[in-house]
Amino acid sequence: NRFTTLLMTTTWALFSGCNASFPVARSAAVPSDFALQVHINGQADSNEPHRLRSQYILEPNRQLRVALGVDATGNYFPKPARKLTFDEVQTLYRHIYHLHLMSQPERRGTSSHTTNRADNSIRYQIQITAHGRTHRYITTLHKSPVTLRLIRLLIRMRQPILPVPIQHPS
Repeated sequence: NRFTTLLMTTTWALFSGCNASFPVARSAAVPSDFALQVHINGQADSNEPHRLRSQYILEPNRQLRVALGVDATGNYFPKPARKLTFDEVQTLYRHIYHLHLMSQPERRGTSSHTTNRADNSIRYQIQITAHGRTHRYITTLHKSPVTLRLIRLLIRMRQPILPVPIQHPS
């Protein structure tokens, strides 16, 4: 009967969208509004870049802004580090797209190796903007190893410009 079909179709349409926090992109092509913010709430003087307190902001114009150590706070807008190439931005976006970081990054499995207390105390705050929508999440190394892969990719992209601070003996 038409009423039953209409009711089922409407119900499916309403409930199928409830689980998605971000629209599913039709392709891995970089949208014109793609932007990324990563804040690592880590140690102020770590020699390990993925544990170092840092802030990365990628703007839609491909400008990468980076702050490391004590300068990496929510109140500080980092200076430009470098302009990424189109290929570098495409690599970042494809990584985000293929690993579903715009929707449910923690459902991609947890880390198979044992993490120490320091790994679980470091919080990764991620904000991704694409297709007119913004998705934010906070995670740890253990909860989202795929987010760590994104962070390592960003670190490699800023590496030629900004070295990791060297820890001086006390």
